[in-house]
Amino acid sequence: MQSSTPKGDFSERREWPRISLPIPVYIRAQTEGDQAVSELTTAVNISAGGFLIATRRYLASGVPLSVEVPPAPFPSSTGLASSERIFSAKSVRVVSVEGYYLVGIRFDAPLASGADETS
Repeated sequence: MQSSTPKGDFSERREWPRISLPIPVYIRAQTEGDQAVSELTTAVNISAGGFLIATRRYLASGVPLSVEVPPAPFPSSTGLASSERIFSAKSVRVVSVEGYYLVGIRFDAPLASGADETS
């Protein structure tokens, strides 16, 4: 019996394409039992609707999260625009893999809101 789902089955369900791009992120949550979780972890891939993180802490599906992307190390004098770095999200899927948990995270609101945005 095969224990994993073929890649094609996942890509058919995706609303937004995923990009394999490891990004450090801080996650904060209150788990069942009112335990506070705060961890610097890594987003394994990302899309406009969410991302997949690898963490050593178990986060059950449905746990509300605050997710923060650390700022770029540029001084404010560079003139680069600041973008939103803290997002509300929820865990939607958890899989245990070799001492880590791969947690699917869905943003409360998608990162891309339409074609009318400019950079």
